[in-house]
This record gives sequence, C-alpha cells and structure tokens, in this order.
Amino acid sequence: MDQAYIIPSLRVVVFTGGEPTLHWDTLCQAIAYATEKGFVTRLVTNVWWADTITKAERILGDLCRSGLSELNISYDDFHAPYLSHYGGEQNVINAVRVALRLGITVLIGAVVYLRGESPDGVPP
Repeated sequence: MDQAYIIPSLRVVVFTGGEPTLHWDTLCQAIAYATEKGFVTRLVTNVWWADTITKAERILGDLCRSGLSELNISYDDFHAPYLSHYGGEQNVINAVRVALRLGITVLIGAVVYLRGESPDGVPP
C-alpha cells in the first residue's frame, strides 16, 4: 500500500478472497492501515456472518471503526447454496440495513447468465 499510494490513480483498496473475514485481525489491521494512507476501502464478502442484526452490527461496527468505506456483497446462484447454511437472504438484508445505518456504501455483486447459458457451462 505504501508503494501504491504514490500512484495518483490508485485510490481504492479491495479486500477479497475467498472470504476475507476469515482472517479477522489481519483484515481489520489492513483496513485501518489503508484508511490511514487515504485509500477508500472495500470489502467483498458473502456475509455469512450476518445471520442476525446483532452479529451484523458487531462485525460491521468493527469494520467501520477500522475505516471500511464500502461493502460489496456477493450473492447470486453461485453463492446462495453456501449462504443458505448460514441464514440465506436474511444475511444480505441484515448486512445492508446495518451498513447503510453506519454510512457504509453497499454494492451487491451478482453473476448474470445470458439466455441459453447455465452455471455449469452445459446448455439447458
């Protein structure tokens, strides 16, 4: 990040994975450092941790205090079966509600399949 900051066109640091929240301490420290350097920070997550409003408030509160600017939620046909084990669509709703309340910009990333395509590459 120190070297990237000297390039004027680089102003966003994106933390993505796998699932970056599985490396909690490192994630919070890295967000704080990037924020101190003046970067906009974005987290890409499947929000598996947001099965209740209370958990979403705790996680997003910590991330907000670290300096998180943007939350990018991955939710689509690929992520839905996995997320169903942790609360499903309610996780997305919980995370969005809390993030907006905290002033975090929210994006939802989804894969769109064109007509005639399928997730496994086999024509329907």
